[in-house]
Amino acid sequence: MPNIVVPLSDGWRLRQARRADDAPEVPEIDATVPGCVHTDLLGHGLIPDPFVDTNEHDLAWIAECDWAYACGFEVTPAMLEQERIELKFEGLDTLATVTVNGTVVAETANMHRRYRFDLTSHVRLGSNALEIVFRSATAYCAAAAIAEGIWPSASFGRPFNYLRKMACNWGWDWGPWLTTAGVWRPA
Repeated sequence: MPNIVVPLSDGWRLRQARRADDAPEVPEIDATVPGCVHTDLLGHGLIPDPFVDTNEHDLAWIAECDWAYACGFEVTPAMLEQERIELKFEGLDTLATVTVNGTVVAETANMHRRYRFDLTSHVRLGSNALEIVFRSATAYCAAAAIAEGIWPSASFGRPFNYLRKMACNWGWDWGPWLTTAGVWRPA
């Protein structure tokens, strides 16, 4: 039986799963996948361009919040006849808890890899719900620095090295400090 491939690129929504102290409340919005929190907020006019003036500093609150991406997907009778039903992500950035129909199916902590999760026992015929909650990488790394002690850092003392995440998200001499999250490659 040939594989059935269903891209999950449409119908995504983004919401604040946990609002950090001093962060504004953000309404639930349509999201683009692949993409990230910063581009979705910018695309809806909820934040100024982070590459202009000192906006990167004014937008630091984004990295302190937890964010949730959600969409629905349909399972057909032909899909249920398959040996396995898998959910495949080319890129999750970074600390993700993946739930299908309210059941946690995976947790991730590495931006630099692909993931495949067996959903065979978690899906049902017809409509299914997928949600991915991304915990704050900034809060995670700050807690790790306290628990493990300060590690040497080549990124202006920012704790990028406690997590498998693109180091330049914490800023660099050539780029802004925009520690983001999201489904950054196809699903």
